[in-house]
Amino acid sequence: LVLLVAVWIFAGWVRRTSRRAMERADLDRTLVLSLSGMARWSILVLGVLTALTMFGVQVTTFAAVIGAAGLAVGLAFQGTLANFANGVLLLTTRPFTVGDMVEVSGVRGKVAEIQLFTTTFDTVDNRRVFVPNAKVFSDVIENETYHDIRRVEVPVGADYDASIDDTRAALERALQQVDGILEDPATAVYLKDLGGSSVDWVVRAWASLED
Repeated sequence: LVLLVAVWIFAGWVRRTSRRAMERADLDRTLVLSLSGMARWSILVLGVLTALTMFGVQVTTFAAVIGAAGLAVGLAFQGTLANFANGVLLLTTRPFTVGDMVEVSGVRGKVAEIQLFTTTFDTVDNRRVFVPNAKVFSDVIENETYHDIRRVEVPVGADYDASIDDTRAALERALQQVDGILEDPATAVYLKDLGGSSVDWVVRAWASLED
């Protein structure tokens, strides 16, 4: 009984200490609570098994049963375990955070929630999409809101009869009339292609993420 009480107190201390350490490391709260809880329960299980040996109970049978059960559960839930492992990686490496605009696995939307098994997105047309973390972390992730500035690219088609110099000058004047454009990096106006029915231009400008 003394051993069990001591293990209970020690497990609680380990959970609190590990939680504070992970919070200081600025890990995600979901990951902090899960890992600290797992640490506590692991110590409690070891304490109970140790107490059983003090009463003469052979725990080797329990170990064999737990090992066989763990193997069966692992095979049955290998997809779920993969989602869990990738969820831990997402929460530790942080390729994106809640509120970022992300495109991954064919889904483009704002990150609403990152859980250990799934990541939730809200699309631009206000649909809620749940993507398994194994698909998220194994695919190419495009974080559109990672940097503070973004480049805006606008295609413009001009008539073939229009003067090249006049068209360029008109587009440059139009750029000067737009609020929020940054001077550095510089803007750019260039002729991209001769299309089937128009001369294709591209106007590039940089702006802050909010603009």
